[in-house]
Amino acid sequence: SVRVGGLNRNHWADAPGMPRRLFFTILSSSAEFEASIRAERQREGIDAAKAKGADSPFRGRPPSIDAAIVEKLRRDGLGASAIAKQLGVARSSVYRYLGTAQSSVE
Repeated sequence: SVRVGGLNRNHWADAPGMPRRLFFTILSSSAEFEASIRAERQREGIDAAKAKGADSPFRGRPPSIDAAIVEKLRRDGLGASAIAKQLGVARSSVYRYLGTAQSSVE
């Protein structure tokens, strides 16, 4: 503990028993209250951003694959590896697209 001008600066933190417990209970309640206010404000900001629609930063990542090009290359007989190499994307991305395209047809 630190003494400043003859007074113990951390009196409540150094006190035994109930005063110490009271001090830390109040401190933790205050921190919990601040955290809930911050979370509420963050949620309000996200909801406001989503309400903007197309201008919202929460609209998701744009697709890395052009569906029309993948379909054309597939019709031309290219496999997933060749399509991925030509488009400069991962083979797993092509497989994912082809999997969703097939499941939507069925």
